[in-house]
Amino acid sequence: MKQKTQKEKFLELTCYEEFDKRREEFRGMPLDDEIGKHMDVVFGRPKNPLPKDGWHVDYPILVGEIPILDEMMELHADGVDFMESDEYFQSGKYEKCKIIHSYTKEEWYSYSRWGDSHEEPYVFYKNVDGKKIYCKPD
Repeated sequence: MKQKTQKEKFLELTCYEEFDKRREEFRGMPLDDEIGKHMDVVFGRPKNPLPKDGWHVDYPILVGEIPILDEMMELHADGVDFMESDEYFQSGKYEKCKIIHSYTKEEWYSYSRWGDSHEEPYVFYKNVDGKKIYCKPD
């Protein structure tokens, strides 16, 4: 019997509690429109629905006019850290920076985060063997 993909397993979820118990199974899962629509079921209804043209959103989750979720998906990042802009940040030594806010991809997508805006610079991260590995878009 064929083993189910991450996506197939995610699409079977019916509520956040199920997701929360199994969240590690879905870490790093690439997002697409079908998964995005199913997130409405798992995480609850959005304050503003996603536009029909896909993942680009013109809501207040923009920082410097760049949609955080779009970038996160493009990089296959697991989350985003908003940091102080200091000499460590400027030199790319992100692991030494003071983190002001940190969100997983799921938390950022969850609708309690919509409408938040941050003035701080940010860096995306991937979880690799339990450690944050920072990555920035090209």
